[in-house]
Order: sequence, then C-alpha cells, then structure tokens
Amino acid sequence: MKTKHLIISGLLVLGTIAACKKEKTTPTTPEPTNPNLSKNGCVLTETYGEQFNKPSFLRPWKNTHSTALGKQHKTSAQVLREKFFYDAVGRVSKIEVYETDSTGTAKIEYTETFAYSAENISLTGIEYDEQGNPIDSTKRTLTAPINGFGFITSVSDKSPDGDEYTATYEYNTEGYLTKENSQFSYSYEGIGGTTIKSTRTAVIIYQYTNGNLSKETETYTQTTTGQPTTNGSYTSTYEYDSQLMQSNFISENAPFLGKFNKNLVKKKTEEYIVDNNPIFTDVITYTYELDAKGNVTKQLTTYNGASEPDVNTYTYQCK
Repeated sequence: MKTKHLIISGLLVLGTIAACKKEKTTPTTPEPTNPNLSKNGCVLTETYGEQFNKPSFLRPWKNTHSTALGKQHKTSAQVLREKFFYDAVGRVSKIEVYETDSTGTAKIEYTETFAYSAENISLTGIEYDEQGNPIDSTKRTLTAPINGFGFITSVSDKSPDGDEYTATYEYNTEGYLTKENSQFSYSYEGIGGTTIKSTRTAVIIYQYTNGNLSKETETYTQTTTGQPTTNGSYTSTYEYDSQLMQSNFISENAPFLGKFNKNLVKKKTEEYIVDNNPIFTDVITYTYELDAKGNVTKQLTTYNGASEPDVNTYTYQCK
C-alpha cells in the first residue's frame, strides 16, 4: 500500500531511543542526554502486530485526525513488522518497516535512518516498491532542532507536491511535552479539475500527574475551499497501572517528543467532537505480559469492550 507520504512532523519512533552524551576530545557543545534511555540494559529490536493510525515519519497524516502522538481511534489497520538497529552508543540508527499481507508474507515498505548532533536530529526516509527495491524519488531528509534533553523544538516540512507541515513543541523543566502547535496544508483535485486546498491548525495541551500523561486536549480548525470552516476537539484521559513501570516499551510520548511516562497505561478514554456534535467516544484498555527484566513482550489492546483484543509482540536484546 502506497499513499502520499510526508516526512514529519514529530520524529516519531517506537521503542527506546537514546540520544546519549558522548565523550569529546575537543571543547565542543555536548550532545543532549535523552532521559528515555533504557534503564535495564535492553533495547527493543522488533515489534509485530496490527497498527492503527500508526504515526510515522513517512505517513503522519494517514488519517485526518492523526497528530504527533498518534490517535488510536480504530479506523484502519496494517499488520506491520518493525526492526530496530542501533549505533555504537545505543541510539536508534535505522528502522525497517515491513507490511504483512493476508498470506503472512512480509514485504519491506520503508526504512528510516537517523543522524545526530548536539543541535539537531536528522532523518532520511525512503519507500520500497512491490519487488523490494528502493524508490529513489521518495527519498526525503528532514532535520529538526533539539533542546538540552534531545527533544525536538520545531519542525517544518514541504513535500514535492506542495503539502506543508509546521509544528512547535514546548516542554516543562522536567522534560515533559506540555504544548504543541501545528499547521498542515494540502491540496487535491476536486470535481471538474478544480484545486481544493485545506488547512488544519491545531493546539494540543498535555497535562501530567505523578509522572504520567493524564490528559491530552486538542482543539483544531480546518478550512477547505468551498466548504464551511470546521472546529473540533479531541480529549483523551489516561489511567495507569502503578505496579508496571515504563522500561523499553512504546509510550504515549514519543522518545523525541518529551520524557516517557513513569508507568504503563491501562486505560484510555477518547472523545471526539466536531462543531459541538459528538462523533465518537472510544474506551481502550491495555494488558501486558512482561519478561524477567520488566520488558513488555506482549500487549493486548481492547477497543470498546470487544471480545477479541488486538495483540502486539515485542522482542529485545539485552546486555
């Protein structure tokens, strides 16, 4: 499946990514230390399972309400296998993403490679065709400035066909993401060959309790040629299992967008309203299986009380 891809927006990646401080032989600015570094000597090497509205450098807006933290309203899915590779100091250097078809065959879909400095994180992404060959025309590189924690502070991107995305990110003194401002503009062909332009402007406020993201409130305005302006909001609230600590696992906070949560989320309630009309309310529950080191090896996600949970598995390499 190939759709329009943009490199983004929020340098999102699953797993534990460490922007570690390295020894310098000359007096230069030290590289930031990312507090999301693994605490138990293990790194995530592979994930497998269905991904809904998966945020990605190459596809941040697969669904119109996807944001830099990735909404989980269950509207579409891919069965993905992701492989993670690391550099000599433990930072993610490459991600390979494979899509699995109905026969169980995994085909590489895209790769993302990373480069680090004291001031920036750079990402280069490229897609692959059905035969597994890289498509040179899809190769894109994005460089984003970072703060003292190694978290990005802003991003600006424009695709070859003119789609534009900009965002800024604010953090508190502990390193938690507290506010995000973004704007996404894109154009498409309407009836009779007319060009339709749409712009979505959003603000997200993040609130924390005891080291965990407790509430996320997004408000947005969308203007589209020939259509009334749309105003909407998402409100997500979270509950956590105080006995399950976050280690090398996927967090609601992406590693380049603020400090990880302290605990693993057990319940998320999301409400979506457009022009004062409720659109949906989702209740998502999470349960986990852990290994002896406290790494999550399996996550079971249940949407709105469904009888069969979605299952995702995780593989690690430990020292």
